[in-house]
Amino acid sequence: MLPVLFALAQSPQIHLGVKFDIVQALSQFDQSDEAVQLLLAIALDSQGSGLIQHAVIEALERIGLTNEVTLDYLLTFAENPQTIEWVRYAAVKTLGQLGCVNDTILKGLLAITQEVEGHAIEVDIRRTAYDSLKSLLSVE
Repeated sequence: MLPVLFALAQSPQIHLGVKFDIVQALSQFDQSDEAVQLLLAIALDSQGSGLIQHAVIEALERIGLTNEVTLDYLLTFAENPQTIEWVRYAAVKTLGQLGCVNDTILKGLLAITQEVEGHAIEVDIRRTAYDSLKSLLSVE
């Protein structure tokens, strides 16, 4: 079933709403490496579609699999100033909720909390990165 969903999602003739529904269906596969790989491929194939990218981030959160590829994907969206603001926000929030602590994630979230000259980061995204860091480090 997963290969069929993926083939449908990759078709250029498929309406955005159908892709969204496919992402929702894939999010029902708990702890499935294959579903995560398909979700990431759909997100990368849907560059520029904030709706699909956001849906994939939410699906990854539901699946809860914290492999390196998933975390790298989320961090890439969280750090990229070209990413749509609400997609970035979702990626930052999900990084905190998945509960995986490693140096790369912590440094990435810390960088997002800080104001860097020439790279304005929305206050809500910075605050969410701070909250994610607190959550990951269990700091009250």
